[in-house]
Amino acid sequence: MHIHTDSSAQNQRVISTCMYLNDDYVGGEISFSYFNKTIKPESGDVIVFCSEFPYTHEVKKVLCGTKYAAVKWYNYT
Repeated sequence: MHIHTDSSAQNQRVISTCMYLNDDYVGGEISFSYFNKTIKPESGDVIVFCSEFPYTHEVKKVLCGTKYAAVKWYNYT
């Protein structure tokens, strides 16, 4: 997946959340390039972050298995 933010002119999101439902897969890490931080979530982990810069991120390709996650965005409207 490409490096991006979760907010745009059409979707003015403020907060992004990802809840990871399993960890029996290879790959699928989330990487925050501005902070030089890559996270390999475990089942039950929840990541909450700002939807705008500097929290640009990318999700690495799942190489083996299936990753399940619940993603939710919040805005002011």
